[in-house]
Amino acid sequence: MRNWPVSEVAREKRRGAILKHLTAAKTGELTPEMLASGCTAQGVPTNIDQAVNAAKWLEGEELAELVELGGLTLVRILPDGREWVRGVRDLSGILDPDARG
Repeated sequence: MRNWPVSEVAREKRRGAILKHLTAAKTGELTPEMLASGCTAQGVPTNIDQAVNAAKWLEGEELAELVELGGLTLVRILPDGREWVRGVRDLSGILDPDARG
């Protein structure tokens, strides 16, 4: 069993929560503010900067992308991110925010 620092567990659960929220969104995209609120509501306290940083990490893994529309930033889920949510893809660096143990 691996001992993770609490901060790393929170980061990994935040990434999972963001992917789940993006999948649940009708358009597959949300603002960082909406993602921060959704993560916090799911038990992963998140501020906007943390949501943006998590989205950038997900973008680097080609699971999501950040899109600028005028002055609005959106985070959009990509097909590989949807596969993680469906349980088809297992990736290190992401935890299911609902998982216990």
